[in-house]
Amino acid sequence: MQLTASMQMETESLVFSPDGDKQKAVVDIGGALYDDQGRRGASFTDKLTITAATVDQARRPRQNVVYTYQVYLAPGIYQMRIGARDGSSGKMGTAHQWIEIPNLASHKLVMSSLIAGERTAQARTSTTAAQNAPDRAPLRVDHRFHRNSFLRFLVYVYNATRAPADAQPDVAIQIQILRDQQPVVTTPLKKISTEGVAQLDQLPYAADISLEGLTAGQYVLQVTTIDRVAKSSAQQAMRFEIE
Repeated sequence: MQLTASMQMETESLVFSPDGDKQKAVVDIGGALYDDQGRRGASFTDKLTITAATVDQARRPRQNVVYTYQVYLAPGIYQMRIGARDGSSGKMGTAHQWIEIPNLASHKLVMSSLIAGERTAQARTSTTAAQNAPDRAPLRVDHRFHRNSFLRFLVYVYNATRAPADAQPDVAIQIQILRDQQPVVTTPLKKISTEGVAQLDQLPYAADISLEGLTAGQYVLQVTTIDRVAKSSAQQAMRFEIE
Protein backbone atom coordinates (compact mmCIF):
# COMPACT_ATOMS: atom_id res chain seq x y z
CA MET A 1 0.00 0.00 0.00
CA GLN A 2 1.05 3.59 -0.45
CA LEU A 3 1.75 5.76 2.60
CA THR A 4 1.18 9.48 2.16
CA ALA A 5 2.91 11.42 4.95
CA SER A 6 2.19 15.15 5.17
CA MET A 7 3.87 17.80 7.31
CA GLN A 8 2.59 21.33 7.93
CA MET A 9 4.49 24.50 8.84
CA GLU A 10 3.12 27.94 9.68
CA THR A 11 4.83 30.61 7.58
CA GLU A 12 4.72 33.15 10.42
CA SER A 13 7.41 31.11 12.18
CA LEU A 14 9.85 31.47 9.24
CA VAL A 15 12.34 34.25 8.48
CA PHE A 16 11.68 35.92 5.12
CA SER A 17 14.23 38.00 3.21
CA PRO A 18 13.81 40.27 0.17
CA ASP A 19 14.22 38.51 -3.17
CA GLY A 20 13.48 40.93 -6.01
CA ASP A 21 9.94 42.15 -5.59
CA LYS A 22 9.01 39.26 -3.27
CA GLN A 23 9.88 37.84 0.13
CA LYS A 24 11.54 34.42 0.33
CA ALA A 25 12.21 31.81 3.01
CA VAL A 26 14.16 28.57 2.58
CA VAL A 27 13.49 25.48 4.68
CA ASP A 28 15.50 22.24 4.75
CA ILE A 29 13.42 19.18 5.54
CA GLY A 30 14.17 15.51 5.99
CA GLY A 31 12.40 12.39 7.15
CA ALA A 32 12.80 8.67 7.64
CA LEU A 33 10.69 5.61 8.33
CA TYR A 34 11.49 3.12 11.09
CA ASP A 35 9.85 -0.25 11.63
CA ASP A 36 8.67 -1.53 15.01
CA GLN A 37 12.15 -2.99 15.62
CA GLY A 38 13.82 0.40 15.19
CA ARG A 39 15.29 -0.41 11.80
CA ARG A 40 15.54 2.54 9.41
CA GLY A 41 13.95 2.20 5.99
CA ALA A 42 12.96 4.73 3.33
CA SER A 43 14.14 8.31 3.84
CA PHE A 44 14.15 11.66 2.05
CA THR A 45 15.65 15.16 2.14
CA ASP A 46 14.42 18.25 0.34
CA LYS A 47 14.69 22.02 0.28
CA LEU A 48 11.56 24.18 0.17
CA THR A 49 11.46 27.75 -1.08
CA ILE A 50 8.42 29.69 0.14
CA THR A 51 7.61 33.06 -1.40
CA ALA A 52 5.16 35.80 -0.44
CA ALA A 53 4.30 39.17 -1.94
CA THR A 54 4.94 41.03 1.34
CA VAL A 55 6.24 40.32 4.84
CA ASP A 56 2.78 40.96 6.26
CA GLN A 57 1.33 38.31 3.96
CA ALA A 58 3.99 35.81 4.97
CA ARG A 59 3.37 36.39 8.68
CA ARG A 60 -0.41 36.29 8.48
CA PRO A 61 -1.76 33.84 11.11
CA ARG A 62 -2.72 30.35 9.90
CA GLN A 63 -0.82 30.69 6.62
CA ASN A 64 0.57 27.21 6.15
CA VAL A 65 2.87 25.25 3.89
CA VAL A 66 2.14 21.53 3.45
CA TYR A 67 4.78 19.09 2.19
CA THR A 68 3.85 15.54 1.19
CA TYR A 69 6.03 12.44 0.86
CA GLN A 70 4.76 9.17 -0.62
CA VAL A 71 6.25 5.69 -0.40
CA TYR A 72 5.03 2.11 -0.92
CA LEU A 73 5.32 -0.12 2.14
CA ALA A 74 4.80 -3.74 3.06
CA PRO A 75 2.27 -4.50 5.81
CA GLY A 76 3.53 -3.68 9.29
CA ILE A 77 3.89 -0.99 11.95
CA TYR A 78 6.10 2.01 11.21
CA GLN A 79 7.10 5.33 12.74
CA MET A 80 7.50 8.36 10.49
CA ARG A 81 10.00 10.95 11.76
CA ILE A 82 10.27 14.35 10.11
CA GLY A 83 12.39 17.43 10.82
CA ALA A 84 12.51 20.95 9.37
CA ARG A 85 15.14 23.72 9.68
CA ASP A 86 14.76 27.38 8.77
CA GLY A 87 17.82 28.21 6.67
CA SER A 88 17.97 31.82 7.93
CA SER A 89 17.30 31.54 11.65
CA GLY A 90 18.46 27.97 12.23
CA LYS A 91 15.24 27.21 14.12
CA MET A 92 14.24 23.56 13.98
CA GLY A 93 11.07 21.57 14.48
CA THR A 94 10.39 17.83 14.51
CA ALA A 95 7.37 15.54 14.49
CA HIS A 96 6.76 11.81 14.57
CA GLN A 97 3.79 9.49 14.26
CA TRP A 98 3.10 5.75 14.30
CA ILE A 99 1.21 4.22 11.39
CA GLU A 100 0.01 0.70 10.66
CA ILE A 101 -0.06 -0.60 7.08
CA PRO A 102 -2.74 -3.33 7.07
CA ASN A 103 -2.31 -6.69 5.39
CA LEU A 104 -5.08 -6.73 2.78
CA ALA A 105 -4.23 -10.34 1.89
CA SER A 106 -5.79 -11.36 5.21
CA HIS A 107 -9.20 -10.47 3.71
CA LYS A 108 -10.26 -8.94 7.03
CA LEU A 109 -12.24 -5.73 7.15
CA VAL A 110 -9.79 -2.84 7.58
CA MET A 111 -9.83 0.93 7.23
CA SER A 112 -7.37 3.52 6.03
CA SER A 113 -6.26 6.37 8.25
CA LEU A 114 -8.65 9.31 8.53
CA ILE A 115 -7.78 12.19 6.20
CA ALA A 116 -9.14 15.46 7.57
CA GLY A 117 -9.79 18.89 6.08
CA GLU A 118 -11.67 21.99 7.15
CA ARG A 119 -14.61 23.68 5.47
CA THR A 120 -16.22 26.94 6.49
CA ALA A 121 -19.99 27.22 6.75
CA GLN A 122 -20.04 29.43 3.67
CA ALA A 123 -18.06 26.93 1.56
CA ARG A 124 -19.92 23.81 2.66
CA THR A 125 -21.69 21.81 -0.04
CA SER A 126 -24.17 18.97 0.15
CA THR A 127 -22.64 15.94 1.86
CA THR A 128 -25.10 13.55 0.26
CA ALA A 129 -23.66 14.26 -3.18
CA ALA A 130 -20.07 14.04 -1.95
CA GLN A 131 -20.04 10.68 -0.19
CA ASN A 132 -18.16 8.75 -2.89
CA ALA A 133 -16.77 11.65 -4.94
CA PRO A 134 -15.81 14.26 -2.36
CA ASP A 135 -14.81 17.74 -3.42
CA ARG A 136 -11.63 19.10 -1.93
CA ALA A 137 -11.35 20.88 1.40
CA PRO A 138 -8.16 22.51 2.73
CA LEU A 139 -6.13 19.75 4.39
CA ARG A 140 -5.52 20.23 8.13
CA VAL A 141 -2.39 18.21 8.82
CA ASP A 142 -2.16 19.70 12.32
CA HIS A 143 -5.77 18.66 13.05
CA ARG A 144 -6.65 22.13 14.38
CA PHE A 145 -10.04 23.52 13.43
CA HIS A 146 -11.97 26.73 13.88
CA ARG A 147 -15.06 26.77 16.03
CA ASN A 148 -18.28 26.71 14.00
CA SER A 149 -16.50 25.23 10.97
CA PHE A 150 -16.99 21.77 9.45
CA LEU A 151 -14.52 18.92 9.82
CA ARG A 152 -14.47 17.01 6.53
CA PHE A 153 -12.93 13.55 6.66
CA LEU A 154 -12.24 10.88 4.07
CA VAL A 155 -11.67 7.19 4.78
CA TYR A 156 -11.36 4.01 2.69
CA VAL A 157 -12.86 0.69 3.77
CA TYR A 158 -11.14 -2.44 2.45
CA ASN A 159 -12.15 -6.10 2.11
CA ALA A 160 -15.90 -5.80 2.61
CA THR A 161 -17.50 -9.22 2.14
CA ARG A 162 -19.49 -9.93 -1.02
CA ALA A 163 -21.64 -13.05 -0.83
CA PRO A 164 -22.20 -14.19 -3.49
CA ALA A 165 -19.11 -12.77 -5.22
CA ASP A 166 -21.15 -10.59 -7.58
CA ALA A 167 -23.26 -9.07 -4.78
CA GLN A 168 -22.92 -5.55 -3.45
CA PRO A 169 -21.17 -5.17 -0.07
CA ASP A 170 -23.31 -4.11 2.89
CA VAL A 171 -21.17 -1.86 5.10
CA ALA A 172 -22.53 0.65 7.62
CA ILE A 173 -20.61 3.50 9.22
CA GLN A 174 -21.00 5.41 12.49
CA ILE A 175 -19.23 8.63 13.47
CA GLN A 176 -18.53 9.80 17.02
CA ILE A 177 -16.75 12.78 18.53
CA LEU A 178 -15.39 12.12 22.00
CA ARG A 179 -14.15 14.45 24.71
CA ASP A 180 -12.61 13.06 27.88
CA GLN A 181 -13.59 9.60 26.58
CA GLN A 182 -17.27 10.57 26.53
CA PRO A 183 -19.26 10.91 23.26
CA VAL A 184 -20.52 14.43 22.54
CA VAL A 185 -21.62 13.67 18.96
CA THR A 186 -22.94 10.31 17.72
CA THR A 187 -24.47 9.73 14.32
CA PRO A 188 -26.84 6.87 13.49
CA LEU A 189 -25.54 3.96 11.45
CA LYS A 190 -25.54 4.77 7.74
CA LYS A 191 -24.98 2.40 4.83
CA ILE A 192 -21.98 3.27 2.65
CA SER A 193 -23.20 3.77 -0.90
CA THR A 194 -21.52 1.81 -3.69
CA GLU A 195 -22.96 3.96 -6.46
CA GLY A 196 -20.25 4.86 -8.96
CA VAL A 197 -17.55 2.90 -7.08
CA ALA A 198 -15.42 0.98 -9.57
CA GLN A 199 -13.50 -1.16 -7.06
CA LEU A 200 -15.87 -2.59 -4.47
CA ASP A 201 -13.00 -3.98 -2.39
CA GLN A 202 -12.08 -0.39 -1.42
CA LEU A 203 -15.06 1.76 -0.53
CA PRO A 204 -14.51 5.51 -0.08
CA TYR A 205 -16.59 7.49 2.39
CA ALA A 206 -16.51 11.23 3.07
CA ALA A 207 -18.63 13.43 5.30
CA ASP A 208 -18.79 16.89 6.83
CA ILE A 209 -19.22 17.09 10.62
CA SER A 210 -20.43 20.36 12.08
CA LEU A 211 -18.32 21.63 15.00
CA GLU A 212 -20.89 24.26 15.88
CA GLY A 213 -21.59 24.41 19.59
CA LEU A 214 -18.47 22.49 20.62
CA THR A 215 -16.21 24.41 22.98
CA ALA A 216 -12.48 24.90 22.41
CA GLY A 217 -10.32 21.98 23.45
CA GLN A 218 -9.08 18.49 22.60
CA TYR A 219 -11.34 15.89 20.96
CA VAL A 220 -11.20 12.49 19.27
CA LEU A 221 -12.92 11.66 16.00
CA GLN A 222 -13.83 7.97 16.05
CA VAL A 223 -15.19 6.22 12.96
CA THR A 224 -16.54 2.66 13.08
CA THR A 225 -17.50 0.49 10.11
CA ILE A 226 -19.58 -2.68 10.32
CA ASP A 227 -19.64 -5.37 7.64
CA ARG A 228 -23.21 -6.62 8.04
CA VAL A 229 -22.58 -9.65 5.82
CA ALA A 230 -19.48 -10.94 7.65
CA LYS A 231 -20.64 -9.51 11.00
CA SER A 232 -17.24 -7.92 11.58
CA SER A 233 -16.14 -4.37 12.34
CA ALA A 234 -13.16 -2.02 12.09
CA GLN A 235 -12.37 1.32 13.69
CA GLN A 236 -10.09 4.31 13.24
CA ALA A 237 -9.61 7.35 15.47
CA MET A 238 -7.95 10.75 15.15
CA ARG A 239 -7.19 13.38 17.77
CA PHE A 240 -8.03 16.97 16.87
CA GLU A 241 -8.31 20.39 18.47
CA ILE A 242 -10.97 23.09 18.25
CA GLU A 243 -9.63 26.64 18.60
